Amino acid sequence: MAEIPQQAVKREMEKPTVVQFEITGKDAAALRHFYASLFGWEMHGRPGYERTRAAETGLPGAIGSTRSGPNGGRDESWDGGSGQLTVYVEVADLPATLSAAEKLGGKIVAPLYEVPGRQLAVAFIADPEGHVVGLSQGLRRAIEQAGFANTR
Repeated sequence: MAEIPQQAVKREMEKPTVVQFEITGKDAAALRHFYASLFGWEMHGRPGYERTRAAETGLPGAIGSTRSGPNGGRDESWDGGSGQLTVYVEVADLPATLSAAEKLGGKIVAPLYEVPGRQLAVAFIADPEGHVVGLSQGLRRAIEQAGFANTR
């Protein structure tokens, strides 16, 4: 993975925290319409994978198709699945966290994936009961740089 600036490393050494929610499905436009209409959320960004701001939703979020966001780089034979609600937990050492998850009875659902051209890596694990959690290294910084983390 690309080298992470020292300042970012220092902050990422904090206790892991949830940094984003993501809602994906086969009909991203319908999902965005549903949540925007139900909760009044404004959507920002590119069509197909739009974001919410923390000031509005309490936590930065993204709503898109199952083949968007971190899943955009998945193997072409993958059909995208039915979608899901995922929370992303920012960790300081993604490979070590994946190893620890397996030792604790979890499973790696999607291995570490480095987003091309970004200092960002993600992976997905399932806990012992099958609940999927996204793990990230660099997502917090990317969300902040894009202006979606502001709570005011």
